[in-house]
Amino acid sequence: AMAGAAMLGLAFACSSAHAVVYDLNTDWSDTSNPNGTWRYRAGPTNLPSVLLDLDGGGPLPAQPAWAPSAAAGNFLPAWFKAQSAQFDWQIGDVVVHTTDNANGPANGPANVLWTSPVAGLADISGGLWDARSISRPQLWELFVDGGLVDSGSLACTAPDGISLLDVPLDAGDLVELRIRRAGEGFGDLVGVNLTINLDPPTQQQIPIPGTLWLMGAGLLTLTAARRQRDGQRTKPALS
Repeated sequence: AMAGAAMLGLAFACSSAHAVVYDLNTDWSDTSNPNGTWRYRAGPTNLPSVLLDLDGGGPLPAQPAWAPSAAAGNFLPAWFKAQSAQFDWQIGDVVVHTTDNANGPANGPANVLWTSPVAGLADISGGLWDARSISRPQLWELFVDGGLVDSGSLACTAPDGISLLDVPLDAGDLVELRIRRAGEGFGDLVGVNLTINLDPPTQQQIPIPGTLWLMGAGLLTLTAARRQRDGQRTKPALS
């Protein structure tokens, strides 16, 4: 009986898992792209790491960023984790400057891509905000495995939130947050928070293979029969 119980217990233990939190801000890297499950991109292209002066000697100091280059006319889109507080962001915030016709018109829209490492249910949350408030409307779109699931706009308005619960994902499924200018206007700076709480299947959700169930049930049945026989052998005779 102990052998059967141990085998069944092992099956359950191997299938149990805990939710894992993937956070764009916490997981950020200035040196690796792809960065684990994250990719910082322009269109379909992973961006290189550059030391970028976004406003050519203005109030923004040069800092590490993911951008096509550091050259004028071709430095957008640019993703960075702020090393100084400016405009409407604080140190440590993730900020993106979207693409426009003045800088990198052929580079494609700014996007961050996350790849699910395992199957499970995901809670996708976060928010975006206009990080400079100079009346340059920007749009955002959230895609899961290529399908649009949420979207919004930013134009000197309150932050726009993301909250999707129990999104089913397979291993290798993609979550993409895309941020771009509205119409033919200029790109601008947008603050970004994005968190994916992935809950892999638990022991209650994963069925035990039928052959293992049969083996465990057979062992338990044999053990019960053996106990019954042993009980009959040791039972004292009635007087």
